[in-house]
Amino acid sequence: MGQSHLLKSDGERLFAAYCHQRRLPWEYEPLINGRRPDFLVEHPRRRFVAEVYEPELRLPTEGAWFSSYPAIRSAFEGRKRRQVAAVKEAGLPYVAVVARTNSDIRFDPLTAAGAMFGDLTVVMPIGVPTTEVEAVTTFGGGGRLQPGQMRGVSAVAILERFNPTIARVDAAMEEQLSKLPDWSATMTEREIAEITREIGRIHVDTHEAMIRSGAFDPEARRARMIVLHNPHATHPLGLDVLNDADDSQWCAIVDDGVARYRERGIATTG
Repeated sequence: MGQSHLLKSDGERLFAAYCHQRRLPWEYEPLINGRRPDFLVEHPRRRFVAEVYEPELRLPTEGAWFSSYPAIRSAFEGRKRRQVAAVKEAGLPYVAVVARTNSDIRFDPLTAAGAMFGDLTVVMPIGVPTTEVEAVTTFGGGGRLQPGQMRGVSAVAILERFNPTIARVDAAMEEQLSKLPDWSATMTEREIAEITREIGRIHVDTHEAMIRSGAFDPEARRARMIVLHNPHATHPLGLDVLNDADDSQWCAIVDDGVARYRERGIATTG
């Protein structure tokens, strides 16, 4: 278990680092029903397969419109699809791990959910007074994971690096900024300039003070997962597997009799 010298890409190395953080043993490219997915992870509650995918998503040079959906959806095509089928037949959960290592932008969970279940769509009634309209965000067409399709995919997990000490800086800055006067349309240019200078001073002083104290390390890095569970999966992953303190879980949750897909533990309105 743990053949780190065999890893081929930055995304695979980042996933191995995540497993190391969690003290999870893994096997690289195990043979499963004639296919060799990237990782077989021995979690104490649920062993699972992880296939690391590194979509190449580049920002257009001239500010043109673009979509993240095709890059993520290609994780379920071709060879990947055959691997999903092999892992499903073996009775194991399959996690498609999407790493940002080849992308100019971060893959946010709503975009990943849209790639999984269908283009994000806003639905609202027609002919109703605007004060009474309740817009609902739902999934349209184009999704790859459906009740009768790709049920071998247990979850899509966005894998990313972050600085675990930056939250301390954010909290300290928020406390300092809360003491400043609220912005007002009646402010003079001089007052606006003074507040702007004070914001800049707080930003610099807070960072420098926390670096000196050791509370903030600009070079600190840790891996985390944003896990989007497939409610249609034949072999569910379970919410207690990729659940490090810095991870987050998205799943189908029923509120007032209505099924919604959202982050676990985050309240929703509408």
